[in-house]
Amino acid sequence: QEEGLEPVHAAALRGPTYHICGVLTSGNVDCWGIDNSGEAVDQQGDFIWVETGGIHTCGLEGNGQYRCWGDDGNDQLNTLD
Repeated sequence: QEEGLEPVHAAALRGPTYHICGVLTSGNVDCWGIDNSGEAVDQQGDFIWVETGGIHTCGLEGNGQYRCWGDDGNDQLNTLD
């Protein structure tokens, strides 16, 4: 481990697009990689699942709500509430 870096404890990682996101054991989502449209922005919450698309990301929170972020050019962020 490099000095000053803390280990990341992830419950799940998703890819293989140009960005990867993981649900941390805290319930938050951390993302790494190319972020042209906000698809790799970290999210705070109680996530239990995350899935990455080409230029968007969606996650399921413990309360059953879906949350999506990134590009919405084809209405892919619409979360059937």
